Amino acid sequence: MANGAPRCAVTAWGISVLTTKAPRLARGFTLIEVLVALTILALALGASLRAVAALTQNSEALQKKLYASWSVENRLAELRLGGVAPPNGVRNFDCPQGRLPLYCVEEVRNTANVYMRRVELQVYADASRAQRVLSVATIMANR
Repeated sequence: MANGAPRCAVTAWGISVLTTKAPRLARGFTLIEVLVALTILALALGASLRAVAALTQNSEALQKKLYASWSVENRLAELRLGGVAPPNGVRNFDCPQGRLPLYCVEEVRNTANVYMRRVELQVYADASRAQRVLSVATIMANR
């Protein structure tokens, strides 16, 4: 018998009634289907959270490098505008930018050319020198 075809049913009083069987309708999702969907959703959200965390971390590192480059540019401008060649040796000093506490190490050495000096600046995240943020070397004229 096909779905929806009329059938004859007998009741308790012996009366026959003509009925049709309606096709079974879907009533919703099973528990397994819901759990699978939630698992997929959780994996997708976890991956997106990791991506956002990586972007945030990269943004912070780029900001540190930008501030460190400003510190280096400031010190090199001081040396150029000072009118005197910087003395040879190593000098340590704080070089904060904004709210970021940076620590700089400046090393000045002679070069093979007696009219030039090599200036190397390294910028660290703090005075412990555990994490170097930026290192720049340049040549400056002796005056």
